[in-house]
Amino acid sequence: LKLSDRLSRLSTSQVVSVMRAAILGLFASSAAGMTVLVTGATGQTGQIVYNELKAMPNVTVRGLVRNVTKARELLKCDKCDQSEGIYVGDVTEPGTLEAPVHGVDSMVIAVGATPHCKLGFFDCTFAKGAGPKDINFVGMKNQFEALAKDDNPSVPFTDRRVVLMSSFETTQPDSVFDLAWKHSLFYLAQAEASLMASGLEFAIVQSGGLEDGPAGKMELVVGHDDVLPKGAGHSVRRSDVARVLVEAAVGKEAAGLRFDLVGKKGTPTSSKDVLKAARLPWDTRAGATLI
Repeated sequence: LKLSDRLSRLSTSQVVSVMRAAILGLFASSAAGMTVLVTGATGQTGQIVYNELKAMPNVTVRGLVRNVTKARELLKCDKCDQSEGIYVGDVTEPGTLEAPVHGVDSMVIAVGATPHCKLGFFDCTFAKGAGPKDINFVGMKNQFEALAKDDNPSVPFTDRRVVLMSSFETTQPDSVFDLAWKHSLFYLAQAEASLMASGLEFAIVQSGGLEDGPAGKMELVVGHDDVLPKGAGHSVRRSDVARVLVEAAVGKEAAGLRFDLVGKKGTPTSSKDVLKAARLPWDTRAGATLI
């Protein structure tokens, strides 16, 4: 039977499963043999990134976590130790980062200082030692330096990649949110600058406000330096952000990109189009096939 005839006999969910397997196969061909570390792997966005990467054949995924019990619940590991690619560490403690980064090709950073707020987004505090400067600046630099200093010659320095999940509004000093979150956005901007000056290959995705919901249902809109097209929203589904982070980690198409990402109602946008739109006008690199 022809493929079209076979597909016509399947239910919608079965067709989706077949197509998903084919898409993951395309990824595997371009990401064969890659090892990717996800820091903040038990976070709301990090766990989506981790599980998407884990589903890809020929990609070895590692997760940096702080809590093994949480990892067992969210990442579905058994031993939840290094034999399964699960590493316990703290981004504020450089010594705990050496083993997780050893030999990795890409590192997706889904770590951020977490505010505890009493009034919506306001009246916020942070745990001791886990404030914006501790996590969003010092902790970020610790991760960059750990990857840069890794002594594994099998991954040349110039091939080591960091995909950083950041936030938009980092160009607005003392904005309402920056003040409410104790300068979280200011410190993220400093982390971005440190990454871009590190010599490591990088991609920086500055997401809008994160919302829950399935990926691939919204139109995704990109901008630069907090300037978005007219009509763009100010939020984005974390599942869509995770999809973009994954593609940036396993392909070369996002290298050197730094862009804002939000969503709105409209025709769903492929990640290929997101990354293509994120290029600045003078960036004329050839585009490879993405999802």
